[in-house]
Amino acid sequence: IASKAFNEFVYGYEFPEDKFKVIASGEIRLSSILLSSSLSSRVIAPYSDISGVWLSEMSNMLEANLKLPEHHMLHGVAAPGLSFERPHRGFVDHAQTWTLNMGSNLRDMRPINPQHVFWKELMRDYRIPLIKKELIFSNPAGVPDIWTVPAVVTEL
Repeated sequence: IASKAFNEFVYGYEFPEDKFKVIASGEIRLSSILLSSSLSSRVIAPYSDISGVWLSEMSNMLEANLKLPEHHMLHGVAAPGLSFERPHRGFVDHAQTWTLNMGSNLRDMRPINPQHVFWKELMRDYRIPLIKKELIFSNPAGVPDIWTVPAVVTEL
């Protein structure tokens, strides 16, 4: 952090809004600067470790999902007035299916976005106080427990 190379990165960073520009001018540029300066970097939360943490908690997540209230849900958001021809467990079913599928994806080493799937573990177990804006505003992977973000942040 005290190196000339790191200062070059920090003072040259332009804080772009576009996701792909953030990756290019942030993540890729920082890696390039460090490598060209013979410096190294490492991962704080190695994927194999954090996915192991997540998988070890999977049975607890499935049990917690079953305790969720049954609501009529649309894309993970309460939708009062929705009518269904039969009782619908909506969000509970989504949470169970998502958790089981994610466990399978992790065991099969399928690519996932770790900052979306492991948001809670990154905060709780690795003390990384960051949550992706995309997760909160659009939740592209359909992560079922983002509604708990305020409670997790408050607790930590």
